[in-house]
Amino acid sequence: MDTKQAKPTPSLPRGCFGSIFLVVLVVVGIYLSLQFWNNNAIPAYVKHGGFSFNAWARDLNKVDFAFTEQGAVVWVHSYYRSSGKNSSTYYYQLDVIKPQPKSLIKKHYFTQTYSSSVGSDMASFVWTGKHFFIANQYFPLQFRSPATGEVVMDEKAFIAKFPDLKAGIGEIGKENDTHYIFTTKDGLKFHYFLTLDELLSEKEYNKRMENESYYLPIDAKRKDKKIQYAWGLSDKLRGEAYMVKQYETLYRPFDAHSFSTFTAKKAHLEEQKKRFEEEHKRITELADRVHNPTRREELLKALQEREAQTFNSNIREQNLVLHLPTPIFLNGEVIYGDSTLCVIKHSSEVGKEGKALLTALSKEGKVLWQKTDLRLFKGLKEVQAYNLKVYRKEGEIAIVSSFHERMGVSLLDITTGKVKWEYIPVED
Repeated sequence: MDTKQAKPTPSLPRGCFGSIFLVVLVVVGIYLSLQFWNNNAIPAYVKHGGFSFNAWARDLNKVDFAFTEQGAVVWVHSYYRSSGKNSSTYYYQLDVIKPQPKSLIKKHYFTQTYSSSVGSDMASFVWTGKHFFIANQYFPLQFRSPATGEVVMDEKAFIAKFPDLKAGIGEIGKENDTHYIFTTKDGLKFHYFLTLDELLSEKEYNKRMENESYYLPIDAKRKDKKIQYAWGLSDKLRGEAYMVKQYETLYRPFDAHSFSTFTAKKAHLEEQKKRFEEEHKRITELADRVHNPTRREELLKALQEREAQTFNSNIREQNLVLHLPTPIFLNGEVIYGDSTLCVIKHSSEVGKEGKALLTALSKEGKVLWQKTDLRLFKGLKEVQAYNLKVYRKEGEIAIVSSFHERMGVSLLDITTGKVKWEYIPVED
């Protein structure tokens, strides 16, 4: 008979269960605390493709800015990626941030997940001057408050505002950032102009885009046309700044023609002016010899009409307002221009040692200031103008960079160029 007894199974002391439970409780508590803190604070951001030990860090997608009645705000778009077996899922969020002093105003989560989504589309909100607007394959048409990020008008409210769309919007096309084409579900086409907040039928749009006679005087009462101003540079490598103006439609972007076109035009206008002076003298002398008062008046009136037609045609064409032979802008690009101000991004010198500079010009051509110390450009070899946006309000301008190497915003005083603050999400 086997008298060996089975060995008892070892068990943990009762106190161990309490210790393990306590450890688990502490870990969960720390995690939830960090989660709560992350949901209520500005997160850590990393450049696209970067790495962070912070599990809550977000990949930076895009930065934008707005002046609001509550003060300046920065919009930071970011995401994190969850990799699956066959595809990756992206989770996007929007942080509305007060930059000075820095604090989180509101955080928005786009809870839908998009497999193989396009990050640029997820962040392609466009500033209207009052709201941020978006409408693409991921977002339904909506306007959001710049101050809070909350939706202030959705597609249903938009259609109520423009009853011509009552059949519903079937498709949305985009001509540029301010010109959208809506096709209703019953097949009608409409053009919507974002900054003008104006909706036109296809027929009305084509009618307004028809070229009027160049000989007609301008109509100051028209809301769709006005005298517009633009700045340009004569050459990419060694550019001379110039400003132009033209009576032109607001329904398409207005850009300065190539500087070379104005050299020939200037000679033509001077020749035209000289010819009119000679003709005016000849007809006046002829009229003085005409004894019939009616005939004399007809001759002078015909001359005045031709002069008026020439003046009207000239103002409807693009005209050179200002040309500055100096200073020379190396590798320059105009990043902002209106009737009173121009901001040019250029290089201190040609070659890899060149630094990015900003120069502001007044409408008289005076250099207001030049900046070489913006953190926004520090250490960067090149920043293209298409990665920059400039917003102006009263005495301030905000320069926004969406360049992947350094995204951020710099707020400057227009008159002096003094930096009021800079916010670089991955560094601040």
